[in-house]
Amino acid sequence: MLDNWGNGGANFTRTVPFTDLKGVMTKAAVDAARAEGRLIESASKQGFSLLDSTPATSPVPAPKPEPEAADSEENSAKNDTVCPDGPDCEDSECRAERIRQGIRPTNTRDKIEQMQNALKAGVQVIAAPQLFPTPPALAERMVEEADILPGHCVLEPSAGTGVILAALPNVRPFGSVTAVEINATLAASLEQIADETICGDFLEQDGNLGQFDRILMNPPFENGVDIKHIQHAMKMLKPGGRLVAICANGPRQKSTLKPLAENSGGWYEDLPAGTFASQGTNVNTALLVIEN
Repeated sequence: MLDNWGNGGANFTRTVPFTDLKGVMTKAAVDAARAEGRLIESASKQGFSLLDSTPATSPVPAPKPEPEAADSEENSAKNDTVCPDGPDCEDSECRAERIRQGIRPTNTRDKIEQMQNALKAGVQVIAAPQLFPTPPALAERMVEEADILPGHCVLEPSAGTGVILAALPNVRPFGSVTAVEINATLAASLEQIADETICGDFLEQDGNLGQFDRILMNPPFENGVDIKHIQHAMKMLKPGGRLVAICANGPRQKSTLKPLAENSGGWYEDLPAGTFASQGTNVNTALLVIEN
């Protein structure tokens, strides 16, 4: 069958066991489903979704005419009861109260201040201990070293902002992606990327996650906890599975993780100094591969 990972690459062919097929459609059945509106093609024209029934349609209401700007501002001025001097009052307390009530600004100074307040409200900063997102170029290399194939089950144990998840190829429909993240806000944002997201401490996950073909991870480094995370993740590898991880490149990691990787048939590589400088830390790091 013709397949595509959905990551911008070329199509490729692969053999699928007949028992794995969910159904077979003739060309005539495909044409009929398309005519009925039940066959929805992907944007790339390389696949489609099949609906059980024709999607219902509802009449679209006619758009309401927008009020003239002059009328709108005039009404806003009439409704402005913040100050007896009217909407053009320059008193700072009056302007602040007018903006707080959502009254349309009628002068340039108020309009600028309202825009600044809107911009401030739209910026959200998430602070999480030991959060150093994987640089995108390194995430892409990790995915390349993992050699992920369609149908693989993939785990990222400390998914953070989802940089590694975003670099993954498409493993669906027969594979899946699972993410674990301890920060609730970050975990909620990962639900749009992963098939399953668990909000919790990865070290407390014990048998509930299942087994995986590939594990890619950038664990926290503090106090050598990256060693514990990687050793814990190894228990979740399927036979023939592969783990690709970043770790701190210190004496404990070199004495514990380096032989662990090399004895498994994998490898341990010192990453260049400053690899994570753009992420706010100059800690020395290494990349390793563990085979199962």
